[in-house]
Amino acid sequence: MKRNIARTGFVVIFAAWIVSMAASAQAAGPCSLELAAGTYGLTDTGTVVGVGPRAAVGIWTQDEAGNVNGKATSSLNGTIFHEKFSGTATVNPDCTGTFAGKIFDLSGNVLFTVTVDLAWDDNMREFRFIFTSAKLPNGAPLLIVINGDARKLVAENVQ
Repeated sequence: MKRNIARTGFVVIFAAWIVSMAASAQAAGPCSLELAAGTYGLTDTGTVVGVGPRAAVGIWTQDEAGNVNGKATSSLNGTIFHEKFSGTATVNPDCTGTFAGKIFDLSGNVLFTVTVDLAWDDNMREFRFIFTSAKLPNGAPLLIVINGDARKLVAENVQ
């Protein structure tokens, strides 16, 4: 009798553990454009090879379709720039993604075309990024070593 009670108790506890693990996995869910939507504060640092160090701080706003708009203040080798940017982001179920866009001065002139690799964490509340290419408006590539991170400011889509 004691053996049956112990065995039943073990089965109940094991089943409860399996159910709780499945519920946790389902609650986390895969990463998606919908979960990435929101406004983030971002910062990046690095170097434009042959030009000098870069640092920036700004705001990234992304909608549920992956459209991104933002603005930043950057320093490139000590010269301050006020920038706007726009483009399109992708999000993969494994929480990686990309951004392809353009960086403009405040008059609307294209300064650079960029591609960026992204990785989300903290339940889609934060992402890390690294620039993978940058080109001048004439198509000339820039050698870059720039990475950064961004944290969601308004968590309306966080579950």
